[in-house]
Amino acid sequence: MDWILALAGFGVGALVGVTGVGGGSLMTPFLLVYGIPPTVAVGTDLAYAAIAKTLGVWLRHKARSIDWRAASLLAAGSIPASLVVVALLEHYSLRGAAFELIITRVLAVGLILTATTLLASRWLQRLRIGMPELPARGAVTVAVGVLLGALVTLSSVGSGAIGTALLLMIYPRWTVGRVVGTDLAYAVPLTATAAIGHLFLGHVDFAYVAMLLVGAVPGMYLGTNLGLNLREEYVRAALGVLLLGVGVSFLGGR
Repeated sequence: MDWILALAGFGVGALVGVTGVGGGSLMTPFLLVYGIPPTVAVGTDLAYAAIAKTLGVWLRHKARSIDWRAASLLAAGSIPASLVVVALLEHYSLRGAAFELIITRVLAVGLILTATTLLASRWLQRLRIGMPELPARGAVTVAVGVLLGALVTLSSVGSGAIGTALLLMIYPRWTVGRVVGTDLAYAVPLTATAAIGHLFLGHVDFAYVAMLLVGAVPGMYLGTNLGLNLREEYVRAALGVLLLGVGVSFLGGR
């Protein structure tokens, strides 16, 4: 089992390196299919993501492709939202089958939204050309953070493709690299906060986290290099179709 998890980490890490998205969207469904309970799958993936994405933030910071003000605004909305979700889960003692059903359904919705974003990425890119900048962008950015904070805490999905798409609409003058870097920068403290919350609820297995990281680090390195030679839009389209199918199957009951 340990080496299968390492191979899964390698595969998902490679896809993240190629496309920049797909971590939680792929890892959590894999852990579910493998037989790990939904609560543990989400908590473990969040802990794994918080560690794995830290390297990406450091590299993006060195490349000066992070807008730290926007990342701070996203964190200002997402981290309190994450804490509130964890507090509600604990207050209402959502455990067992009821909690697992909630997580599975939220995960399904998150996967479908992520798939739709990936499949419509080229259209979104064209749409934002010529778009006027939104008024009160700071408040809108915080509100987006609240939405993503709740979604990520419940499903571990949303801080990649969905967050990137929303930032593209809020900041149409930004380059894609700056959007991806900013999205990654706020995702680290968010996933860390959500992971600590799930650890408090008893949903994190650090043995699983370690094996996922063993595979993910070389996978991300390989994927980043492959991404220089592959047509990213084709990979994103294939990933979108895959996630759409998985999301629909989870929504209808695994």
